[in-house]
Amino acid sequence: ASAGDLNLIAGYHLNNPPKSFMENRELKGIIIDIVDLLTPRLRDRGITIQLAGSYPFARIEHLMKNNRIQLYFGASKSPDREKVFSFSRTPLYNLRLVFAHQFGQSFDYTGQASLRGKRVGTIRGTYSSQLIKEMPDVMVEEVASVTQNFEKLIRGRIDLIFYHNLGLGWERRNEKYAGRVSFAKTPLRENQHYVIYTRQVPRDVIDTIDAEVLKLKKEGAIGLILQRYGIQNNTYR
Repeated sequence: ASAGDLNLIAGYHLNNPPKSFMENRELKGIIIDIVDLLTPRLRDRGITIQLAGSYPFARIEHLMKNNRIQLYFGASKSPDREKVFSFSRTPLYNLRLVFAHQFGQSFDYTGQASLRGKRVGTIRGTYSSQLIKEMPDVMVEEVASVTQNFEKLIRGRIDLIFYHNLGLGWERRNEKYAGRVSFAKTPLRENQHYVIYTRQVPRDVIDTIDAEVLKLKKEGAIGLILQRYGIQNNTYR
């Protein structure tokens, strides 16, 4: 490597399908595949990205704040994060923040009043969890994974799960939950996931990575990755 080469460590969540997860001792996921495509392109620009797995999200944010890892693929923008991290200009993909409920129970999100008195399962350290905690009269129960939330939901220990449709949609594919979990029609909000960086990463490096991500999007490569994990673009807009 020449003196001008830059080595960046990208954090990922060890158990966050379909974004990043282990299956048959192999690392898989939307983020892993995006990084695999970016790696050779960025190497030509003098940038190397190494993946480092961690868990849970709160730990990843802590490692970033201490510059132990420099970037993370697939985070929502929030005022708190924008105070401490830099964001890519280009979103990686669109998603929706939605509620899951037990099949046969009617629920749709029609504003904050529809959540009053509900027990809502979220994932600790996530943007979605932060959003719900800001709402009045909602009992928020944070856990470490989507799977834990699904288990609590089907046992009736929580009324709703709130998370993005990528994670909820992937988990519902498990035949264990067939005919047991439904999604509310109305999302709380449409959202995008970005690449986030520590403040120590120079803006020109962020822009270089951004340019390569934009090329992947224009080539349709990110859309294909989403499809590989059973996600049609129109469903996840």
